[in-house]
Amino acid sequence: MAKATLAASMAKTQKALKALEDRPAVEKPVVEERFGRAAKKQALIEQGSRMLSKTLEPRTRGDDKKYFAATRQGMKRLTTIVTPEFHKRLKITAVEHDVSIEKLILEAIEEYLARHRA
Repeated sequence: MAKATLAASMAKTQKALKALEDRPAVEKPVVEERFGRAAKKQALIEQGSRMLSKTLEPRTRGDDKKYFAATRQGMKRLTTIVTPEFHKRLKITAVEHDVSIEKLILEAIEEYLARHRA
């Protein structure tokens, strides 16, 4: 959702910049008007930069650690690569048994460890 908002804001900023560039030239603009236009253009650029930098920063808690859900506290993440077919089978099985894929995998690992007495 934040990416869509950022994209819309950036599009609006680019449109405003384009409008400034396409503005017809006045024969001899007053110095203040020229500086005003340049200042407005610079302000639009800076606004877009600030918005972009905000979305690229990771969410943090007060102590500057990466944000994580309270339910994940004290847990370790495991990652694996599976084929699309295997993932589909996992997803279908999880839906059939009304559990999450995560819970399904944890149950399978627990059973495997119990079988091998680890």
